[in-house]
Amino acid sequence: MPSPARRLLIAAMLLNAALATLKAVVGHVAGSGALVADAAHSAADMLAAGTIYLGLRLAHRPPDECHPYGHGKIEQLISLGIGVLLILVGFEVARDNLHVLWRGRSPAPAQTALWVAAACLIAKETLFRRMLATGKRLSSPALVADAWHQRSDALLSTGALLGVAGARAGYPALDPLAGCLLGLVLSGTGASLAYRAACQLTDRQDRHLAEAVRQASRMAPGVTQVRQVRIRRYGSKAFVDLIIDVTGNLTVDEGHRVAEMVRQRVIDDLPQVQEVLVHVDPHRASNDQTPEASLPQG
Repeated sequence: MPSPARRLLIAAMLLNAALATLKAVVGHVAGSGALVADAAHSAADMLAAGTIYLGLRLAHRPPDECHPYGHGKIEQLISLGIGVLLILVGFEVARDNLHVLWRGRSPAPAQTALWVAAACLIAKETLFRRMLATGKRLSSPALVADAWHQRSDALLSTGALLGVAGARAGYPALDPLAGCLLGLVLSGTGASLAYRAACQLTDRQDRHLAEAVRQASRMAPGVTQVRQVRIRRYGSKAFVDLIIDVTGNLTVDEGHRVAEMVRQRVIDDLPQVQEVLVHVDPHRASNDQTPEASLPQG
């Protein structure tokens, strides 16, 4: 696992543990139900960061006999799990706030809850931005997914902040209304993460990367056509299968050299590509087909 990812995940676990404790204590003392609910979500964030830490350690294990492509798909599994978790948490938050709205007014919490909610919002938003930038730089879907999970806690802290402020200003309905809206946002974010992870787990073609592979392959000397590009994602790395056409009068050795140039060019131009398998076919004009009857039999 890259050092920046390891440091961020450890920081996320420690920060979420501290925030969960602070929110729970202050929420009970100040009488803020929103802050107590937010504390439970921070505790879930701590567990999620720990799960991702262990998962990424497994995902970065080298290939072995049972997993010749490596263990990178563990990252997509983690991302899918976080997406589903966000969907469930979002619906739960929306449902709980609908119940609060239905019950009507409740006592305004103490001002301490307002300052704690504001401090937690700043801390989680800072963690989100750091983790998202690192995840994109490392092309780590699991780290990006956890960054959005951290943003979900920041959004919940925003809801708690607005709710406490609204209740203290004489508008108690702001708390459950903001909570319902943020719950739907959380579910939408989780659905997006789960969908992207499912696409990668089912080897859906990355069109942008496929076109970049085609462009890089065409630049290699001797390539007359790129006929097929297939891409499989394993965590932050991609494995590419190519079928290219070369001039028909090349020797086997010359065709192999063209294939090796294509492989090296794709890997050099596209850092996320781990390996390229190139199949070479002789290029033939459309009117230069060998009749099946003339092929050697048996």
